[in-house]
Amino acid sequence: MDEELKLKMLEYLQEIEKSAGQVTDFAIEQTPLVIQEFLAWQIACGTLAIIVSVIGIVVGIVACRLVLRKVETPDEKAFGCFLVAAVTIVPFGILGGTSIAGVTKAVVAPRVVVLEKISDLVKNR
Repeated sequence: MDEELKLKMLEYLQEIEKSAGQVTDFAIEQTPLVIQEFLAWQIACGTLAIIVSVIGIVVGIVACRLVLRKVETPDEKAFGCFLVAAVTIVPFGILGGTSIAGVTKAVVAPRVVVLEKISDLVKNR
């Protein structure tokens, strides 16, 4: 009985080892594709943010021109343009600038992006 139990355990352990080997092989095989998709996602998100930023800045400029046409006094014109710039142009400019930096990094130095992501994942463990 003891010998039979040992044989069953040995079979079970061999099956576990075989399954672990298959999982490892699958993970190693899929890693380059996952990294490629991650970088494509980073570039796509950054590009979308750049497009939204450009639209926001254009809307801010158009709004500022409308303020300049509609308002009579120079003080109101200055305040209106300052308010429009503070609400639209500056935030969208910052968003666009950071997005351009992120997309450029993903295109020029993709390994750096991947290493930073791995570092973040290790730190957050």
